[in-house]
Amino acid sequence: MKSDLALGKLNLYKELGDGKFNMLNFGIFKETLRVYVREGDGTAKKGRNLINMPIMFINARAFMEELKTLNEKEAPYSVSFDMYGPKWDNTTKKRIPNERTLMGKIGVARAESKTKDIVNILFVVTDQNVKKVFPLIPTPYLDIYRNGKKITDKKELSEIWTRAYAKSLESVLDSLPEVNNERDDSDIGSSDFSKNKQTSDNVEDVLNDL
Repeated sequence: MKSDLALGKLNLYKELGDGKFNMLNFGIFKETLRVYVREGDGTAKKGRNLINMPIMFINARAFMEELKTLNEKEAPYSVSFDMYGPKWDNTTKKRIPNERTLMGKIGVARAESKTKDIVNILFVVTDQNVKKVFPLIPTPYLDIYRNGKKITDKKELSEIWTRAYAKSLESVLDSLPEVNNERDDSDIGSSDFSKNKQTSDNVEDVLNDL
């Protein structure tokens, strides 16, 4: 399987009710690593695109290191990466020297949910402060048994899934050639990220809908 296709299959889901869900995955576009968030209901192949955010390859590596050690952190804990791109003059279509614009952030957290369970999460926040939260926990299509007994403890399930997700994502990234070396900087942002608004990575804010 091609590495870019493998990235697209490393999905995280957040159920929204009424058969709807948010889905997160990674991909490569124009030699740039990107994170995608879509909203779907199972009737369309890809669903409606909500977030399309570029991530520099080295930033993804730093993010990976935090994800790999998340199980070792004491809740509440969170770390996020604010990611910037060049700022462009909309009139001249030229880059503004020495200025940058916030494209969004990606992060991980370990915190107590509303049901008092310790759960690991991955979150994405746009520059317009739109938060999308994804629990690192198995989907409803997988049950895990140990010594013949089904594991139901969410903390344990989350730790198992976090290890598996981190190793899978790292393995795919290791197989990718270096990206971001040659790219069209005018495409590094997204039309959805037109404002430069500071965001918050407060754990309680991120978990308010978990």
